[in-house]
Amino acid sequence: MSTSDPMTEETEAAPGVLVLPPSVEQERVGSDDSLGNLGRPFDRRSPFFIGLSGAFGVAVAYVLFRGVSDVSSVLVIIGVALFIAIGLNPIIVILVNRGLSRGAAAAVVTAGFILVIAAFHRHRHPTDFARGAKPGVELSPLQARTDLGPGVGWPVVREAPSH
Repeated sequence: MSTSDPMTEETEAAPGVLVLPPSVEQERVGSDDSLGNLGRPFDRRSPFFIGLSGAFGVAVAYVLFRGVSDVSSVLVIIGVALFIAIGLNPIIVILVNRGLSRGAAAAVVTAGFILVIAAFHRHRHPTDFARGAKPGVELSPLQARTDLGPGVGWPVVREAPSH
């Protein structure tokens, strides 16, 4: 003989079902499963709502501004890379038409592009290359007056300007 509680049988029979006391269950049967009676409508003209809406708008604008400013440098790099790739693609196509594989043609064009950039930089900053100076490093007064001699690579010291 087993005497069992009806509540235990219901719980075992239907797991995950909300079990309420009988008095609450009777009230719930007559309702429409809502969260209760609606309160009075929120006044959208109240100072609290206006301030909350304004603060939310400022927060959204701040997040959007930060997002765009954080992504802008990446977008510039992507744009420059796209511009270079579109500009160098005709050279790659010419090399592929002459019998080079696309990978080899891309390697040749990339090496050539790097050499052009290095040559431009050497032309623009000749003394930095000659001295082995690193970008952004200040030169001493003696280094600033030193140039390479013509064709031999020996340093020639110019006279300091007399005051």
